[in-house]
Amino acid sequence: PVAVEQAVAPFSPSGVAAFDALLHAAAGLPSGAATMLDAGLRRVADFQDVAYADAYLALVREFALKERAQGMPELTIEAARHIANAMAYDDVIRVADLKTRRTRFSRIAAEMGVAAGQPLSITEFMHPRVEEVLGLLPSGLALMLEKTGLGRLLMGRFLRRGWRVRTDRLRWFVLLSITAELYRLRPVSLRHKREMRHRDEWLDLTRAALEQDYDFGVEVLRCRRLVKGYSDTHARGLSKFDRVMTAVGVMVDRPLLQGKAAVWTRLLREAALKDPEGTALEAALARFQRGAMA
Repeated sequence: PVAVEQAVAPFSPSGVAAFDALLHAAAGLPSGAATMLDAGLRRVADFQDVAYADAYLALVREFALKERAQGMPELTIEAARHIANAMAYDDVIRVADLKTRRTRFSRIAAEMGVAAGQPLSITEFMHPRVEEVLGLLPSGLALMLEKTGLGRLLMGRFLRRGWRVRTDRLRWFVLLSITAELYRLRPVSLRHKREMRHRDEWLDLTRAALEQDYDFGVEVLRCRRLVKGYSDTHARGLSKFDRVMTAVGVMVDRPLLQGKAAVWTRLLREAALKDPEGTALEAALARFQRGAMA
């Protein structure tokens, strides 16, 4: 990954020539989206590499070209924000990387008021699921282990309980550091392929929504905020997101709903955010079903 810190001002040079070329190209997009786009580029490059950030910029540029001629560039801002979140997802590799960064140890020491030379112990609680470990593997092998049940049989015993990990000790620090270096193999992993397919399906729905109504497209982009976190939190958010996208698909296919599609999408998203169990979303989807049929 490209270790680029968040700049004081948007598009400030990072010192990495290839990445700075992307910043220069991004400066030509709507100026109102500069802060969000700069943050998105740095996050995506830090997650993987400059080529990955280039792919991110190409997607954002596509939506920027559909931007309204007047007013704030809402579409570009939301595309820059949420496409970055979709591409820089939390996986085991990312978690291991963040937990072994020098800046993190320095921040924790400062927050705890640790004096120079004073020892500091850091204990992490980690509980990866079988699905997350399988997701690290090349997609063909991971699918075979997943479909046959061998993955759960082989790994379930070791992943049944969480671990208390001492990242200030050499053994765990080295193990997590090695895991973080697996980012080089991430593009061929099962998790990455699934995340990119999911991203593309969401963006296809966004494109279809934009063909009908600008505000509808913006609201579909914003629905990505439902997907966040790691492990069980991510799984719950993803389930809600998929249900809202199913409703969006209905609205895309039924032109009679075009005038209300943006409002319905916003209402469903806000309902999904209200409670972790999804009770509010269930009620909102029932209202949508009745409204759509009417």
